[in-house]
Amino acid sequence: MPLQRSGRTVTWKDAATGDDAYELTANALADGSKREGSKGDMTRPGQAGKFADLFAVSVQVGNGSAPVAGVVTSFYWAPSKSSTAGDENPGGTTGSDAAWAIDEEALSELIFMGNFVHANQEGPFYGQLSNLAIPYAFGFPLVWNQSGQTLDMCEIYLTELIG
Repeated sequence: MPLQRSGRTVTWKDAATGDDAYELTANALADGSKREGSKGDMTRPGQAGKFADLFAVSVQVGNGSAPVAGVVTSFYWAPSKSSTAGDENPGGTTGSDAAWAIDEEALSELIFMGNFVHANQEGPFYGQLSNLAIPYAFGFPLVWNQSGQTLDMCEIYLTELIG
């Protein structure tokens, strides 16, 4: 049986509101800068301790000025056993919506979700990155802007997949 989207999507974006929405303030993220979103709870509503094994990862990204075609913005996942922002986070991350100032060696502690490849246009553009298997019910995304331009929009969507 092919995988299908279940309808539940967890979102990280600027000024997030509502259920399954978390903060990621990347709407003025300079080239070369990194940002982490706030820690999210991937537990299914009303099902304590249960979360989907697999999520489809998609993003919406825009630049204030057109980047050179083919440059990327990279996305990572920081899994955590703890629901508390500052506890049990990999790679020196905080679990809070904040600048991510760690070195590239710490990337090996994170899960790579994919690169968004930019066109030579401002956008915003929507892209499907990958399918993500998460080991724990808590975690958060990280963004590394390598587009050569400032991002003026960045949203990340994780949608449950079912078999």
